[in-house]
Formats: sequence, structure tokens, C-alpha cells
Amino acid sequence: MTSNNNLPQRPKRPANRSSSARQSRPDAERNRQRRNNAQDVDLARGIKGTLSIIGKTLATIFFIMVITGSIVASVMTVYVVNFLDDQTEYNLRDLNLKYTTTLYAVDSETGEDHPLQVIKGDDNRIWINFEDIPDTMQLAVIAAEDKRFQTHQGVDWKMTFKAFLNMLKPGGETTGGSTITQQLIKNISGEKEVRVDRKIREIFRALALEKEYSKDDIMEAYLNTIGLGGNTYGIQAASNRYFGKNVQELDKAECAAIIAITQNPSKLELFNHEEENRVRRSYILDQMLDIELTQLKARLDGKESTEYGPVEGGSISQSEYEKQKKKLESEYAAAKKEKLVIQPSAAQQTRAEIYSYFVDYVIEEVMADLMDQYGYEKQKAWDMVYNGGLSIYTTVDERIQGILDEKFITNEIEYDPETSIFQNVKGQYIINGGQSYGDYVDGQPQCAMVIMDYEGNIKGIAGGRGEKTGDRTFNLATDGVRQTGSSIKPLSVYGPAVDLDLVHWSYMTADEPFGYLVDGRLVRATEVETVEEEDEDGNIVEKKKVVGTPWPVNYDAYRGPQGIITINRALQNSVNTVAVKTLDLLTPQVSYDFLYRNLNIKTLDPDNDIDYAPLALGAQSGGVSVLDMTAAYQIFGNGGLYYEPHSYTRVVDSQGNVLLESDDPPRRVISEDTAEVMNRLLQSVVTGGTGSPAALGYVPVMGKTGTSNMDKDQWFMGGTPNYVAGVWFGFDKENAGIPHYNPYPPPQIWKRIMSEVDAEPVNTAFPVSGSVVQETYCAESGDLATPSCPKTGVGWYKESALPGYCSLHSGVIESEEVD
Repeated sequence: MTSNNNLPQRPKRPANRSSSARQSRPDAERNRQRRNNAQDVDLARGIKGTLSIIGKTLATIFFIMVITGSIVASVMTVYVVNFLDDQTEYNLRDLNLKYTTTLYAVDSETGEDHPLQVIKGDDNRIWINFEDIPDTMQLAVIAAEDKRFQTHQGVDWKMTFKAFLNMLKPGGETTGGSTITQQLIKNISGEKEVRVDRKIREIFRALALEKEYSKDDIMEAYLNTIGLGGNTYGIQAASNRYFGKNVQELDKAECAAIIAITQNPSKLELFNHEEENRVRRSYILDQMLDIELTQLKARLDGKESTEYGPVEGGSISQSEYEKQKKKLESEYAAAKKEKLVIQPSAAQQTRAEIYSYFVDYVIEEVMADLMDQYGYEKQKAWDMVYNGGLSIYTTVDERIQGILDEKFITNEIEYDPETSIFQNVKGQYIINGGQSYGDYVDGQPQCAMVIMDYEGNIKGIAGGRGEKTGDRTFNLATDGVRQTGSSIKPLSVYGPAVDLDLVHWSYMTADEPFGYLVDGRLVRATEVETVEEEDEDGNIVEKKKVVGTPWPVNYDAYRGPQGIITINRALQNSVNTVAVKTLDLLTPQVSYDFLYRNLNIKTLDPDNDIDYAPLALGAQSGGVSVLDMTAAYQIFGNGGLYYEPHSYTRVVDSQGNVLLESDDPPRRVISEDTAEVMNRLLQSVVTGGTGSPAALGYVPVMGKTGTSNMDKDQWFMGGTPNYVAGVWFGFDKENAGIPHYNPYPPPQIWKRIMSEVDAEPVNTAFPVSGSVVQETYCAESGDLATPSCPKTGVGWYKESALPGYCSLHSGVIESEEVD
């Protein structure tokens, strides 16, 4: 049967195979083996090629890493070298920091200096030397910040590694690894950013710093630079601010409380966050105890050191160990329970107060002296006073300054005539070019006063009347320059004239005009024509042919003429005519030179004030300050010596170096006997002249009044055997005067202050020279009296310049004493 399948058929295997076919089977096997071997060779070749490529790749990566590492190492080497070269800028013995300046006053009871005022600089910082830092404070900061401080070389690698690990953890802390040395670097460099490069730089700087400085140096610098709340830096300022103590007086709890603030000053300062501070300081006290117990145990075990440092004190027995351990635990337990008494020192409290006028002047004087002696610019001097950490030892008497502050400021914030030392007066506006008075001024006049001893030490300043509203405001006592009126006469006229023996106590001068004003020009009386006229009694007398206005005229009640009078009477009654005539004997140039060169009065104008009115009557173009007038008057109470007025004795910088000293020797400007005669002349002004309202009664008072034209300026300059003081009274801004008040205000003000200031006088008499004698003089001739002189007086004379005996009278008659 035939097949119907059309698909291709697979060929059939032959039924019979020849012998040759059977013989080819081994050859096929060999061929198959050869094929397998070839495949193995190809596989081996592939593996070898792959390994070669991997090796080359790894080698390339290795060499790239080596090259990169070399570059990085080179860069790091350059970076480190450059950084280490930069370390010379950190001089721990001359840090460019801002320190608090403190003014000191002498305690009247103990004689010791104590803080008076803290100056409000940018930072509140008082440097303290290492030897003055108590061990407890050092232990507290080590326990809180760096327990292995004594054993590492600037970096605590264990803590640093831990800090780096924390930085790598998500949410990990970024602080806690810095040693005290590293923190000091941050404090003085100002670099506090959280960056790896800054941290590396800080590490190298810390290592370098510890190579150059001792642990003591680093501890001293650190404890003086740490921030402790507000703008307070350093442990001494913080101790003053929070506890009113010096750091040496702090106990364990107080030391721990101050160090606790460093962790977060704004949240741990003691005024507002004492409770939060307590938690932190308890931790610190625990760490302090741990260190002490570790060191104590080391002594028991005979060890010489621990991880915290060398062990001091030698070996101890078990019983001694237990005893000391119990004592330490008890002390620290008590410290943790202690309730802190937070009370700033009086000086620290003054930071928030307005400075007194005295403090204002101290600042001004120190700045001026720094500029003068060191050539500083004003800004440099200002920065030294406010941020230089100066210690300024002042001359102030706090009791005296307190009296002035009470009378001039506190009691005058709201004027009450019942409690005020100032009488209720009404000033009037000056009109018509100073020839008459106009409307009344609304308000009371101003006043200023300076008190000093007879060696130029300023004891108190009142620079104004009423509330003081700011620091370094205009000071009427030191900055104000006012016409002096007759208060200048003892300085410009009578003092130098007596010293040159031109006049004496009873020197006689006619109270008549020195000259006449003609078209604004002074014509001397000696140049005016004399004519003969018949008087009321029919006698022929000589008179000046008046061609102008007589000049000068005398003031108010003592308006002349008083005839021929003594210098004593002229000074008592402030007679202007005699003052001008005496100045004429002296000459205005000599007078000016005496004021300028001997009394250091520099505010006179040489172009306008070397003349009769400025020097004899006090009508200067500008004037003189209360301070300069007071300093000048000291010569009449100390034997003729002029001491430069000063508000400080010395100024010391933050390192203990003396920058300034007020130790200039006094200048003798008049002789001792001249000073004594002038003193007695000025006493007579108080006992029987214009200054009588200033008399104290229990001690002698010398003094002189003064009034400028139209009563714009009223003065009283006076002294007791212990103090010299000046008062100015008037309107500081208004063109106004204070006319016709009796009693005259300035002597009254002076008395009301000085009766408290000198209530218990140390000295009850002025010094005497031993070369001044009391003599009787003829009241008509002014010479020494003879038994024939009908009227006499008693005066004081220099032995070296006694007048002759009276030649007007002869014979013996009964005399009458007139003075």
C-alpha cells in the first residue's frame, strides 16, 4: 500500500555497516576531546583577561588614592604650618579685651580704698591675677568644663572622639568635647561656628597654646574671659555683680553658681534664673566632690597621680581616708542645700545710676591727662577710660559729695523754699543793653559749688541745681565760665600787690574815680583839668572838670565816696575805685601774668582782659570757672602754695602699671607772710564786710563776695582752716540778673553747706607764718600810730614791710580806735 504522507522522511539507518565505519569511532572521540580542550583554553583565557582588567582597575584606584592622599596631606601640611605660624597673635599676657574701669574712694573710717563707681563701658570685666584666684573656683571650673585639664596637652582626645561621633549621629549633640584651652581659644578669637574646619583649627591652636603657656596662664586667661550674664565677663566682675564680694570671699556654692552660668548665660544668670542655676550648680558640686574623692583615694592607695592630675599631700591611712571622705561629703551636701544671697556690690549698682558731677569730672580729667601725657587722640583716651579696666583712685570725700548731692539735686528736684538751702528769689530779664531790668524770669536761678582741701584735692562738686538727667552733662562748676565780679580782687590785685610790698593793711587810697569815660574811652583822672571852686562853706577847693562819666562806680550800699580809706576797708566793702587804683600800682600786665602763670587761670583773653575792668572789677570777656577760682583761693589758707586741683591721686592699668599720678609739687606763688596778711584781710570781710552772712562762729572763715554787671553772676569764695570752697549763683542760660536781695544769697548758700561739711573741724585756726605782726596804725595817715594819733586801728603787717610811724601828729593826746 502506498503512503499518502507528503512530508519529508528521515533517512533510514543502513542495515549492514562496513568494517571501515567501525574503525572511525576512536577518531571521533579524540576530536570531541580536542573540542573540549579548546573550550577550556578559551574559558581560562577569558578569566585571565577579566582578572587583568580588575587588577588594572584596582591599581588605578590605588594610585589615584595615593596621589589624592598626597595632595590632601600636602594641603593639610601647608594649612597646619600656616596656622601654627598664626599663633603668635595669641599673647595671653596682653589680650585685647574690654575691661571695667573702677573708681575708688578712701574710707574715712578705715583709711582703705574701696570701690566708689563702676564706669559703664561696653563690657563689665575686672581682671584678676592667677595668684588671687581661689582653689575652689579653679576646682569648680575644672569639674564643670574639663576634668582632665591638668593631664592633657590642650586637647582631650577621648572627649573629642566622642564629640565627633555625636556629630555624625542623626540629631546628635555638637558640643561637649572642648577643653578649657579650646574654650579659651574661642573666647579670644571669637570663632564659635560649628564647623569641622573650625574645630580642626581650634585643636591645633590649643595644642600650640599649651606649648607656649603654663596651665596657670591658661586658667587665668580663661576665668577672665568667660561670659557670665549680660555684659559681665570674668569671675571678679561676676562676683561683684551677683554677690557683692571679691572672688576670694566666695564659698563652694557661690563658686559653683558662677561657673554654672557659663553653660548658658542668658538662662542661668542668678538674678532671674536662680532655680535653673541651682540644678546646674548641683551637678558641678557633684563633679567637684568626685574629683576630690578620687584624689583622696589615690592618697590611700599610694598613687602619685590620677587622670585628674598629680596627687598632693602624701599617703594616708584608712581611718584618715574615711574621716576626710566623710568631711568632704558633708561639706558638699551643705553646699548643695545652701540658699544663695544675691546682692550686687554698691559699686556694681552704680552701673545703672547716673554719675555724680564729681565722677563726670574725674572721667574728663583722666581723659585729658591721657591725651596730654601720652599723646592719645580723644577716642583712644575715651576707650581706655571706658574699656581699659583702669583703677582710678579719687580724692572725693563721700560724705561731702553726699551733702552736695542732697542739697543741690535731691532736695531741688521739686523746689520747696521750706526745705531748700536756696532762698526764693526772682530774677529779671536784662534789657536796654544791660542798663535796666525787665520782666521777671519764671524759675529759680542755677548754682554750682566746688569744695577742696588746701592741697588741691577736690572733695566734692555740685555742677548744677536740680535733677541730673544724664552722664557727663554740662558741669557748671568745671565747664561753666562766668564773670567773677569783685571775687577776683584778692587774686588779681591785693594778693600780688601785698606780696610786692606795694600796699599793706592800712595803705590809704582816696575813694574817688580813677578816671572818666568819654565816648567809650577811659580818661585818667590825672589827665583831667583841675579847676578851683567855692564849696558850701565858702572855701576854695580844687575839683576835676568833669568831661565824662566817673569810672568806676561802687556797688549798691557802698557807693562812694568814702574819703581816704585803708586797703582793709576797701576790701571789706568791695570798693571798686580803690581796687582799680591798686591795680594801677601793680599794672594790668603783672596782674594778668600772675593769674595766668601762677594760678593757672587760662580762660582770660589776652587781647581783651589785660585791662582795668576785667582784672580789678571782674568784668572779663569770658570769665573763670568755679573750680579754677576755688583752686586759686587755696593760696590764702595754706601759706601761699598753689596745688593743681585734681580729682584723682593715681590711675593704674589692668596689669597694675601706674599710668598717671597727681604728684606735682606745689608752687609757691606768694610768700607765707603775704598769705597770712591776705588771710586776715579776708577774715575781716566776713567779720565786718560783705561776706558776713557766711560766718560760722565756731571756726574762722575767710572770704570774698563778687557780683558781675547787672547781677548776672553772684559769687562767694571762702574758706575755713580745713576746706576752701566756691559758690556761683545765677541764671545759666537766660540774659537775667538777681537784683537787690538782702541778705546776699551766695554767702548764705556757702554757710548752709559748710556748716555741715565742717561741722567737726579738725583744724580750728589758719596757719601762721611767724613773720606777721599785729600793730596799731593811724586812721588818718595809715602809718604806724604814735601816741599823738587821734584815731587808730589795728592791722596785720609783714615784719619785712612795716610802714613808718605817723608824721601827721605830734604830742600826746587820747586816741580813738576806729577799726
